[in-house]
Amino acid sequence: RHSLIFSTMLCFAILKKREELDPQQMSFLLRGERRFGVDRPDSIIEWCPEPCWAAVQALADVEGTTPPFEKLPEDMVENNRWRMWAETEKPEEEKLPTDWKNLTSFQRLLVLRCLRPDRITAALEGFVAEQIGKNFVSDQAVPLDISFEDSTPTTPIFFILSPGIDPVQPVETLGIKMGFREDDNKFFNVSLGQGQEAVA
Repeated sequence: RHSLIFSTMLCFAILKKREELDPQQMSFLLRGERRFGVDRPDSIIEWCPEPCWAAVQALADVEGTTPPFEKLPEDMVENNRWRMWAETEKPEEEKLPTDWKNLTSFQRLLVLRCLRPDRITAALEGFVAEQIGKNFVSDQAVPLDISFEDSTPTTPIFFILSPGIDPVQPVETLGIKMGFREDDNKFFNVSLGQGQEAVA
């Protein structure tokens, strides 16, 4: 999760530097604005919750798209394809209905932010991969022997642990590969805790 946040921030910074991001559109994506007070037409009540409709109303004020977002509320009311799109399992992988498929990949994020906010994380992952490369969103563990080459007695290796992760086995395997074994008293596995300071 945190790596995706970092990659997304990096991606947006690059696009902003290239002047490829519209400030108003960027603001909408980040803030998730809503404008309440506009009643939902009967044709969308079954599939478009009130918060989503309020988000669409706010999006209608965002400029700079073709077709213009101001036409989106009316199109949703008249076109049943919006319901079909919104109810798909992974709408971020589907084309938007009719001419809305001509929106840029960033502008599609805004529509998704309104109608399927539960899928925005997956959509951002795809967007970042498209813009700056899949390496920025895929989990890639660096082989321990490569990390070891970059370490020194004053630059140790730190493992950031998460549930279910145990680095002991890879460390022991690397030690054996390099000739450091517990049997030869060249490898010591010390579990730090209270009273272990002297041992360490």
